[in-house]
Amino acid sequence: MSTRWICNVLVLCHRLFFGVIEGGMGNVFFARVGLRNYTGKSRCIPTLRRDTSGLTHATRILSCDKALVTMFNDSRDIRRYVVGCVFCMALPILAGCGFSGGQLLYMMGVGQAATIEAQFRLADEPILVLVDDPGQAMDWPPAWKYITDDLSQALVKHEAAKRVVARATIENLRRTHLDFAKRGCREIGQLAGASQVLWVEIKDFLAQEDIHDANNAAYIMVTVKVIDAHGEKRSRVRVWPTSPSGHVVSARLSGSDVARLRTKDAISKELSALLTDRIAKLFYDYEADEFDGPS
Repeated sequence: MSTRWICNVLVLCHRLFFGVIEGGMGNVFFARVGLRNYTGKSRCIPTLRRDTSGLTHATRILSCDKALVTMFNDSRDIRRYVVGCVFCMALPILAGCGFSGGQLLYMMGVGQAATIEAQFRLADEPILVLVDDPGQAMDWPPAWKYITDDLSQALVKHEAAKRVVARATIENLRRTHLDFAKRGCREIGQLAGASQVLWVEIKDFLAQEDIHDANNAAYIMVTVKVIDAHGEKRSRVRVWPTSPSGHVVSARLSGSDVARLRTKDAISKELSALLTDRIAKLFYDYEADEFDGPS
């Protein structure tokens, strides 16, 4: 790598560095490095000059419209220059001038959480949350109510759905249609006046007060599908995901969590809160949390 190429890179870095600190610094002088910065209204002219030991450094003049670079004697001069530039960047932070430390780091991307995009966007029309337990894996009846309510509230809260069909509508359909259990979710969605059905099918469930596994004391696993209630062709009824088996979502509690919650009802409520939060995040953008567990 040629010295002139390195110099050109340093010129670019120097322009960027002093462009940031120009508005917040006055005159800065380093006797050891030999760096002087004169800040004017239209010019920013840092100069590397001969130091007290008589060693020749490059003389560099930067203006807003041109830069002149001479030859460095050796790699030590380059290292000294880089250290000086970095130190000049740090001075406004230490002195409280210009950008604050947090602002500068944020502008550099430090501390900005990554945004996780929704895996699917629900329709703007009414959505029906249908919790189904065909295998009767859930041995605590109130749990399906908790899941239905928690998921409905999470979707509305985060604007993943504009309107969700009330649970009372499903309960009314169960009472008035004796063959409710035999009907498909698409047909149930039509009866409820929904455009899409968010179908949550229970696959496994454990919520016991007795702890048999300290790391997996209580858990729930479901599959999630989005069904088009008005789809005419069977092949187009499922709009998400592409897999026929659905998207698997699970939540679990440790032995200490179960011991704290004590009762089966409290354990079910906690599982529901964890599960529905993960399900809802499939349908809206959110900032990643380093403590978020796998779904």
